[in-house]
Amino acid sequence: MRNIIVIFLSVLILCSAVVTSACDSSGPEIPEIEIEADSITVGFEDHSTIQLTKGSPEFKEINDEAIRICQNICDTMECVLGPENVEEMKYDNKFVEIGFIEPVSVTTYTDEGDVYKILDSPSVIFVFTGEYAGFVLCAPTPPTDWPEWAVLGSRRSLGNLETMVDALHT
Repeated sequence: MRNIIVIFLSVLILCSAVVTSACDSSGPEIPEIEIEADSITVGFEDHSTIQLTKGSPEFKEINDEAIRICQNICDTMECVLGPENVEEMKYDNKFVEIGFIEPVSVTTYTDEGDVYKILDSPSVIFVFTGEYAGFVLCAPTPPTDWPEWAVLGSRRSLGNLETMVDALHT
């Protein structure tokens, strides 16, 4: 009888371990990358903006979430916007823009964990309101003869980033 109880408990523990590990590996493991923006601008629908400084806790928090969203870019170009359209969009909507002195490369991944594409961009805008709400706009890498911004989608929701932005505008 004692052997049956030991075997039963062993099987139960083994099954629990298998179920737990299966739940933990539900998606690809996207590596954390160490990319820090050189500037972050937060814009609001009332046409006001806030420039975050590198020393502020909000800077790091917003930077890290923005990079995670970039790592989950999954859609090809929906359309492109010219620079004048981007400035108009920024004036009328809530957004976060992260900028880099030198364009950075962010690797994005498929649902299976394979490399999807490499984003090389000097600036990325995350739009929360208006026609482009929920999309990520990526600036063209200079020098380029094609100055249009790409409009992309991400598997990662912009909800956490928007909550951080809302907390700044009190």
